[in-house]
Amino acid sequence: MKTVDILIRSCARHVNWVKYCVEALWAYGEGYRKIVLVVPKRDARAFRPLSNLLERTNTSVYTCASKPNDYLAQLVTKLYANSYSDADYIAHVDSDCILSRSFNFQHLIEGGKSPLYYRKAKDHQESYHPIVSDVTKMFEHRDVWPPIYPSWLYSKARVQTAAYAKCPSSEYVLKQPYFDTFSILDTCALRYNPGAFMHNPKDPEVFVRFRSMYGITTKAQTRIYRILSGVSPFVGHPDEG
Repeated sequence: MKTVDILIRSCARHVNWVKYCVEALWAYGEGYRKIVLVVPKRDARAFRPLSNLLERTNTSVYTCASKPNDYLAQLVTKLYANSYSDADYIAHVDSDCILSRSFNFQHLIEGGKSPLYYRKAKDHQESYHPIVSDVTKMFEHRDVWPPIYPSWLYSKARVQTAAYAKCPSSEYVLKQPYFDTFSILDTCALRYNPGAFMHNPKDPEVFVRFRSMYGITTKAQTRIYRILSGVSPFVGHPDEG
């Protein structure tokens, strides 16, 4: 069986979200080896109160460099995901996402292939990334959750980015007004080894089991704990009802 690790890149202001996210993965998730939590060095202290939870849920904590723009910095972390995990595949879950029911991550890599979702782009489709312009002009990528990629793909994407930018890929990303790590990974997958992936597999049910914590209110916290302890199932958004 191929190994799968779950990578969560977070920061101090999302520490409560991480608590719910990790609890939900532990309660409902299976088919993965461990959770890998990466936070900026300056924020590490904020996660110390979660030490017992993180140990209980088999979550390893790593720190990354603290940068002024943490939005771009977290994209760098995702581009370097295989520096924090030696699993065969790495699944990306944002800290605001909670797994809402049973989910086996091995189902994402049936036959030893992870999924790629995309569709033919229109003729006027603009390329998001000149790094892979010959590919992104052909394909329009679909945001399907959770993204999962083989570990070898990350180094390919970094090499491609650095070759285009003529500087380290991390340095290039931090200088951009916008960057999409997952689109880079998708297009490098299509360019270098398309046969290693499932193309647009028809199983959308797999990808609808995560709920976002954005907009959640304090009154919903009790309900979330009840859900995670198995007292009641998820129905709609945690704020509802």
